[in-house]
Amino acid sequence: AFNISRLTEAAQQTRNAHLTYNAIDNTFYVVWEEEDLRSAGLMLWDIVGQVVAGEDGTLLGPRRALANELMLQENHPRIAWAGPEETPFYLLVWSAFDMDLGQANIMARRLGLDGAPVSDPYALTTSQLEQELRPALSYDPFSRRFLVVWDVTTQGMPYADAIQGMQLGANGQPESAALIYVQALDSARQAPAVTARRGHGAWLVAWEDGRADTALEHINI
Repeated sequence: AFNISRLTEAAQQTRNAHLTYNAIDNTFYVVWEEEDLRSAGLMLWDIVGQVVAGEDGTLLGPRRALANELMLQENHPRIAWAGPEETPFYLLVWSAFDMDLGQANIMARRLGLDGAPVSDPYALTTSQLEQELRPALSYDPFSRRFLVVWDVTTQGMPYADAIQGMQLGANGQPESAALIYVQALDSARQAPAVTARRGHGAWLVAWEDGRADTALEHINI
């Protein structure tokens, strides 16, 4: 086992790790949530990452703060490697909840192969009527597109009631507006996962489905 977070403050916490593999350099990029110690009296989270060697898990380069805006609750990081391409890169997505505005949106950022950011964070969603949370991400190297999906909580609802998604181009930028894949106001639709059917231009999306008519939790696609 390897300790890659390397925390130095007593009682500081990490959680919700995710990773992807870079087949060109034989490396992994691991990302996670890390408690922001600057937020006195508030439990806020940042997104932190570390590149590790594919052969033996050796830490490569520094651990990097990838999303650490004060007063933003930055959660649920998901990362994908876009390659092999002319300029391969990592794409990171996460949800950011603004503590002042009470609004959560989906964010993205491009990262170089050494793990360092090569773009500023940018918003994929900007709704003021919904909370967009828990993104998932996949990349299809044949179509050179990403699909990012997330769950949506309509203002005033006690649970997420829809799954939305957006296709991104090879540069990680949106190609179209967000689409609704499933929605039902009577019960929860949340925590999506997605993967590409590579070479076929198709995707499979799965999610937790809590039907009010059965009081059971299902996994739907």
